[in-house]
Amino acid sequence: METKGTRNLILMTGTPLTTPADVYGYTRLLNPAAYPTHRVFENEHITGYDAYNNAVSYTNENKLQTNFLFNGARVFRREIDPDLPEVSYEPMFYTLHPDHMRKYKELADQALLSLGADVKVDFATEAALQNALQQVIIGYDQYFETEAEQQKARAKIRAFELLDEVMSSMGERKLIVYAYYKRTIASLLAHGEKYQAVAVNGTQTASQRHAALDKFINDPKCRLLIGQPLSMGSGLDTLKNVCHEVLFLELPMVAKDFIQAVGRIDRNGQKNRCRVMLAIAEGTLQVRRQKRLLDKDEQANKIQNPSSTTAKQDLKAWIYGD
Repeated sequence: METKGTRNLILMTGTPLTTPADVYGYTRLLNPAAYPTHRVFENEHITGYDAYNNAVSYTNENKLQTNFLFNGARVFRREIDPDLPEVSYEPMFYTLHPDHMRKYKELADQALLSLGADVKVDFATEAALQNALQQVIIGYDQYFETEAEQQKARAKIRAFELLDEVMSSMGERKLIVYAYYKRTIASLLAHGEKYQAVAVNGTQTASQRHAALDKFINDPKCRLLIGQPLSMGSGLDTLKNVCHEVLFLELPMVAKDFIQAVGRIDRNGQKNRCRVMLAIAEGTLQVRRQKRLLDKDEQANKIQNPSSTTAKQDLKAWIYGD
């Protein structure tokens, strides 16, 4: 925007901070003198790192808040639209079938043994291990070769029992299920045939994606949409007209991805109270992933939501009522 010979830059985002460390990037654009170098930022604010050199603890939070809000403002959706219904969050803990848990532990042992004694488990290695184990939590049937074996395994996936209970409780309403991995989506599509399930993922063409969304929105018999959150980023404003409930069978690592996924239904024009369910398999890394997600969000919100009026914006507060 240009006014009377001056040039102004306006930055806009719906999810400004993933961690407090993100303040550095904003400040370098809006007030570069505050932190001339990243080393200055580290010395002033970062007090601890994890094993992979990621910042995990911070100090001087008041200064972080001041610099983040420098020449900036944050407006919440419900400040603009006070009639927008609130969102309810429901953690749903469940246990894997004993055969399923044995396969999970077997794959975990195999993955660790394959590294060898001298391999350092760095961030990339841990991410690969997590991805491998995440996929067996829901996509258990995909580890069997024949259709008969897969059907037998599918009957032991207790996340599907949970999904069926949710669908049964909803009458004829529609549900969005969020999943990330190809194995998970393949398993869900096979199980979801009785709901005429469709999927939106990163492997589809634009026409395939449009056809899936059109069926979910316009076909009353199609009650289940399986979505990869990052593949559902645009052209989805009409979802709020047919759906107000979502179930996460796999959680993202980053809070902003979670918030954006919920935002597919929690948006201006929604008439119903949105219901967000989080399925978490006890005794698996999903418990740890949920804790990481909430801890990172809580850290970020200490900086971006400093006032008491926005204190309840933390995911942890939303989900657990803290």
